[in-house]
Amino acid sequence: MDSLFLGIEKIITPHGIDLALFKNYLSADITKKIGEKFIDKIVFEHDFVPQFNRNVSTRTILINIPHLYLELEFLEPGHAEKIFISNSNCTQAIGVLKGEGKLSKFAAPSTQNNCVTLVTTEILEPGNAKILSNEYYFISNNSDKPLFLLYLADRQSLSKGSTVSAYRIDTGKFSHLISGSLSSSRLETMISVMGEMKYASCSDVVKKLSAEHPDYFIRWESIRTYLKVNPSQAIPFLSDILKTEKHPHVVNAARKSLDLIKRSFNDG
Repeated sequence: MDSLFLGIEKIITPHGIDLALFKNYLSADITKKIGEKFIDKIVFEHDFVPQFNRNVSTRTILINIPHLYLELEFLEPGHAEKIFISNSNCTQAIGVLKGEGKLSKFAAPSTQNNCVTLVTTEILEPGNAKILSNEYYFISNNSDKPLFLLYLADRQSLSKGSTVSAYRIDTGKFSHLISGSLSSSRLETMISVMGEMKYASCSDVVKKLSAEHPDYFIRWESIRTYLKVNPSQAIPFLSDILKTEKHPHVVNAARKSLDLIKRSFNDG
């Protein structure tokens, strides 16, 4: 797949993303080649791409290099998202490979109620592309056929914030914070899955992450997973966490968890 995107790093210039060059990767020839390698197999063999799981993400990574990352997104007809994520942490280009997308632009959230409001919508057809720069956009499938998109992110424009905001599409209201880092987002999902599986072999890894990872939400998910696979170690583990953890959300959650566990032991 790398040979298909040979030279793609040239899209990132000192002035940002070269949209005209990005559009070259939306050509019928490239779409056909991506289709042969990915699209047909995603549609007909859903397990072909390991990280492509509709319950986790509608995207899969094609290129991941220091200057940029490129993702393929697949939106089924009738698929209705309930939230959208602010694009405030980096500059991206979005392009349509196949299908028809509706791009909705929202105004920045009000300081009074932290809500976003719809400003404009436009239809994107195959070959169309758009720069999304520190703004609030949401794209949906506008037809009865699958929609395939390319997302290119300029790593040079990434902000240092570890989280971005998610908003409800129907009301525009703030919903929750999520990871602003692709790698952290994937890691958080993996840690959560290992916890649900009660995968005991991950204990050393998540214990280390719970103490050392720079993102607080990764530390907290690691704590949760460690507790799921090592319930007998809950009290000493949480006590150690509270000796060093500084983030108020993690401290508050860990303290409440420790109090509940101690109370259940006393009641028992």
